[in-house]
Amino acid sequence: MIMNCTECESQVCDYADGLLEPAERAKVAAHLDLCPSCNAFYQDLRQLDKTLQAGIAVPSLRPDFDDRLWEKIDAGSHRLPETMRAERKRIFEVEFQAGADQLKKSFSWVSAVLDGVGYAAIGAAALGLLVRVVPSLPELELPSAAFPGGQPTLLACAGAVVFLAMGLSMAFQRRTRLLLRML
Repeated sequence: MIMNCTECESQVCDYADGLLEPAERAKVAAHLDLCPSCNAFYQDLRQLDKTLQAGIAVPSLRPDFDDRLWEKIDAGSHRLPETMRAERKRIFEVEFQAGADQLKKSFSWVSAVLDGVGYAAIGAAALGLLVRVVPSLPELELPSAAFPGGQPTLLACAGAVVFLAMGLSMAFQRRTRLLLRML
């Protein structure tokens, strides 16, 4: 398969450095033989490499440079002193706690309302089950035309209102205590 110019340009640096597998190397070489534009690019690349190698002196490193470098990395010489780490940790904890307190304050009313509605729903469900299971509950003496569903429906509605009121009062009472404790 013949390589196109885009594929050749993406691999010509590896070709120049001798990093390609033999099959890929042959494809790039074949393309360079056929394409004057890519060949000119390759020749410019080779010239740039020669100029850089001639003009830049490679620093001489001590023979044990690599070993010393890895020792420093492994030893953790880049770590902060323990006192600085402790101070940063304390600052992060204070900032985190301040953010958490702000979130608690901004969402406390939502939680209280949801608590109250939850209490009311549980109470209403329990009362509904009680009305269905025990049909002989005392009925209120109210005109049946005002309540087409009958007396047990009225009892369930009244119970739901009572449980809603109790749930909201319990939720807000608990939230009020928490807020007072936080202040």
